[in-house]
Order: sequence, then C-alpha cells, then structure tokens
Amino acid sequence: MSRVDPVEAAIREHGRALLAYFARRIHPVEDAADLVAETFAVLWRRRRDLPADPVEAGMWMFGIARGVLANQRRSIRRRGALVERLRGAVVLADADRPAEL
Repeated sequence: MSRVDPVEAAIREHGRALLAYFARRIHPVEDAADLVAETFAVLWRRRRDLPADPVEAGMWMFGIARGVLANQRRSIRRRGALVERLRGAVVLADADRPAEL
C-alpha cells in the first residue's frame, strides 16, 4: 500500500485556491502561476514544518503565500524606484552633453 506524500496532498488540496488567491492580488494575472510555483518551492524546502492536519496545512500554506506576495510587491517597488533613479541619471547625463547641430 503506497503512502501519499503530505506535500503532494497539500498541493492537491490547496493549489487551486492558492492560484485564485494570487490571481486576485497580482497584475498581470499571468504572474500568479509564478507566485504559486514560488510558494510550492518554499513549501518543499520547509516540508518538515508542514502540519499534519489538512486545515492547518492550508492555513500554513496561505501564510507562506502571503510572504511570497509581500516579497513580490517589495521587488516591484524596488524595481520602480531603480527605474526612476536611472531615468533621472539619463536626463542629467543628457543635459551635460553639448547640443549637436
């Protein structure tokens, strides 16, 4: 008799709900699948911490998902700030260059 892997069982039980969670919170919605994959990667690395109770496992997975989403949002903000800094540097460099005739 084969034993069902607890990580696989948790993914089967809560995977679609995690995808819907991210799809409601991220734009473009296509990025939701990447966030689910990241959540599953964290789940796999921390599989020893997975609660045995399916309800608790779901809550634990959504806690991981919340952290993954927070990391994604921080990354987007940092990227936006970097783009603005670079845009400012380009404008300053362009202003220092003599006009071409």
